Amino acid sequence: MNTKLIGVFFLFIKFCEPHAFDYPDQKNLLEKIGIPSIMVEIENHNIFDEQTRTRLETFIEMLGE
Repeated sequence: MNTKLIGVFFLFIKFCEPHAFDYPDQKNLLEKIGIPSIMVEIENHNIFDEQTRTRLETFIEMLGE
């Protein structure tokens, strides 16, 4: 089975304002062309905690539908 999943995962470091400047425009553009996206903010040392892992797994499952 050859499944192609298309979606965008935004990974931002908390309190890093430059990341936040372009995000609304990028998200709106993706919505207009029908590409789903998810944004996750992390602290420097804690990239994939259980909550983040669950959110990403759910997003990937949604892409497969």
